Amino acid sequence: MTGVALGSYDGQGAQEAFASMKTAGTDCAGGFTLIGGGERTKISRIAPEPVTAGEEALAWTVTTDVEGRPWVTKVVVFRQGNTLASFSTLSFGGTVKALPKAVIAAQAAKLG
Repeated sequence: MTGVALGSYDGQGAQEAFASMKTAGTDCAGGFTLIGGGERTKISRIAPEPVTAGEEALAWTVTTDVEGRPWVTKVVVFRQGNTLASFSTLSFGGTVKALPKAVIAAQAAKLG
C-alpha cells in the first residue's frame, strides 16, 4: 500500500522543509524511539535509497521493530518548486522490497 501526500509552501518553505528532512534522515540513521498515543515504537534503522524525481529527492528504507521482528517500509520525498510530494509504502506482510517507482514517476510528471 502506498500513501501519497502533497504539500505546498510559500517562499523558501519547500526548500527549508526538504533540507530539514535530509538532516533528520542522516541524524536518525541509527534509529530512535517514536512515542505516539502512549505507545512506544522502536525505529531501529533508517537507510538511504537512491531515487531521482523533481528538483531534489530523498528516499529511505525504514526498519521498525514490531514485537521483535523487523517491519520494513519505504519512504520517498521529492521537491518540485514549492511543492513537496511524499510517499510511504508498506506491506501488511512486513516487507517492502522496492520503491514505488511508477507512482513516483506519475506524480513527478503531474508536477513537472
